[in-house]
Amino acid sequence: MFVADDGNMGIGSSSPDLSLEVARTRNKTFRTGPLETTMGVRHDSVTSLPTFTRNTNWLYFRTSESGNDIVRNADSDLRFMREATIDDPNPVTQMTLTSTSKLLLGTTTEQPGLNFQVGNLFGINNLGRMGFESANPLAKIHFANNSETDCIRFPNGTVQNTAPFTSAGYTSGPGGVPAVFVTAFVTPPKLVVVQHKSQHVFVLAHQQINLTVESSGLNIYVGYRRVGDTGFPTLVGQGMEVAFSDQGVSPTFTTYWHKGPFSVSAIIENLEPGTYQVGMAGRQDFPSGSGYGAGNGYVTAFVF
Repeated sequence: MFVADDGNMGIGSSSPDLSLEVARTRNKTFRTGPLETTMGVRHDSVTSLPTFTRNTNWLYFRTSESGNDIVRNADSDLRFMREATIDDPNPVTQMTLTSTSKLLLGTTTEQPGLNFQVGNLFGINNLGRMGFESANPLAKIHFANNSETDCIRFPNGTVQNTAPFTSAGYTSGPGGVPAVFVTAFVTPPKLVVVQHKSQHVFVLAHQQINLTVESSGLNIYVGYRRVGDTGFPTLVGQGMEVAFSDQGVSPTFTTYWHKGPFSVSAIIENLEPGTYQVGMAGRQDFPSGSGYGAGNGYVTAFVF
């Protein structure tokens, strides 16, 4: 036991730099673990010290000159830290037990409402609710409303940011045939709402199209257009030509009509959140395609 001139006491140490320092050196090299271990306590009350050390009690666990584990009380909180040396002015706080009985890991900044906190992005409140990027979880598990966040990622790389959601419905009514070199909806379009980019839209469209022996050049697709956009619908797939063959029909019967039901279907992916029109869309690619008419159409759509 040794008492230094400055009042520090050492047990197993003749040069204590703590108020109380207990040290031991092991010479058995075949043992694992550190050869030197120091445990000590000190109290800093000097007003000229930096604010973070004033009137602070410290508890040290040191295994070498670097990498000290220390505990100190600061602003009535109990902080568990790591520092490079025993007098490091910037110790890194690893864990904090606050005076309000909150446990913080990796941060000293409390988020109101959270009793257990990891950093500033995850925590649990006193109701047992878990919040991800939410300091005020409103359910047992609450993900913040951030569309760019990968909330749940599965082993195959699939990302889910919303709960399973299905919206289904249909519309019907008179359709129309687009003019030559114009892309437009052939069926009455159905409105669908996409809540997140990970959702898909299944579209099944039927349309009665009337043809004469002059009918050719009309291609039909599944199409979509965001509500508010003024451009042509975006076409999905390669399209199918709707044409009438005059084989076996006298060319003199140019007013002969053939009424046929035509169908297309597709799954649309990677749409940005918003409201869309979906349905059968068409485009006439040849000036000769003037012999078309349209009856009623149906569009069924699922968002999932």
